[in-house]
Amino acid sequence: MALLSPGSVLADHRVDGVAGRGGMGIVYRATDLALDRPVALKVISPELAEEESFRERFKRESRLAAAIRHPHVIPIHRAGEEEGQLFITMDYVEGPDLRGLIAREGRLEPRRAARLVSEVAEALDAAHARGLVHRDIKPANVLVAEENGREHCYLTDFGLTKRLASKSGMTKTGTFVGTIDYTAPEQIQGAPLDARTDVYALGCVLYEALSGEAPYPRDSEVPKMWAHLHEPPPSVRARSSELPLRLDDVLKRAMAKEPGDRYPSAGEFARAALGAAGEPVTTERDHDRRVLESEGQRGRREPPPPPPPSLGSIAIAAFGGLFMVAAGTIGPVGIATGEDLTPAGVLYLFVLMILCYAVAAFALKHAASSYRTRRERHALEGAPPAERKR
Repeated sequence: MALLSPGSVLADHRVDGVAGRGGMGIVYRATDLALDRPVALKVISPELAEEESFRERFKRESRLAAAIRHPHVIPIHRAGEEEGQLFITMDYVEGPDLRGLIAREGRLEPRRAARLVSEVAEALDAAHARGLVHRDIKPANVLVAEENGREHCYLTDFGLTKRLASKSGMTKTGTFVGTIDYTAPEQIQGAPLDARTDVYALGCVLYEALSGEAPYPRDSEVPKMWAHLHEPPPSVRARSSELPLRLDDVLKRAMAKEPGDRYPSAGEFARAALGAAGEPVTTERDHDRRVLESEGQRGRREPPPPPPPSLGSIAIAAFGGLFMVAAGTIGPVGIATGEDLTPAGVLYLFVLMILCYAVAAFALKHAASSYRTRRERHALEGAPPAERKR
């Protein structure tokens, strides 16, 4: 595949240099001339691009992949064909890929490896929910950037995905799509693919992150294929005995030969790996609860202490209290001083007592309502703007 020289332009993108190479093509650092922003420009190898069925599927699946919005998925900007070349553009991420990280540092600490793989698993779950299977999970497709002082993974190459439950891991001409070191048995056999195909590959990636090499290191592709098809998953503790015992069991299940024996989702595999590595496991429910709690507390401060009653409230309450006292004394006093009260006089005293009670009740209720409103307004001074508008 001929290299694009720096300064050349493809589909309104200026090539600035080579960022990486792979079996699918070459990735360039480029500049989007229309928006003047850096991007990664991947040009698909001619061997794949000249196959008509691959071209159509590439364009179709790229549109679906571009709809995935997730913190651990590289956003796709554009995919298409220009001058007979298939291309796809996406965000350019500063930082190494996982392959380079392992080559530079060797075996990764178990918790760190599990955390990185769990972020890839989140991206896969998002893709699988949209009916896409990646089918080329490998360390080179996991970009590791540093954001806010911590590592952040991005899964890339979603433009080369395939629909869930698709019938083959091969193209029409028999070209194998995927990387042998991380390829599930059903993909080699040309059997239907689904989310568990990516779980197998992600298990191979975690194995390599923990051991420093792929699970079936062989001299050529054919022995590697045979191993994926027939040999049991290797023990990662055979490469590094200090690793937690449970990691072997987790990897054995993730890399089971039969899809039905694997974890049903990438997320379940990741949670099992985190637990085996000794990292606290966060479930989806825990995450959602924490988000809601943080949203509820955002911008809130402690409410001020209750205000004292207003002078008006005190006056009304005192007025009501006087009438309450009057209502309690009118009857007994009137009866005691009125030696020859007629029935009409008794009725008059009773009605007067009831009126005093009514006025007292109204005055006290009004004073309490006024004070409650004053307290609520005062408390809202400590609430965020969204609550003040209610």
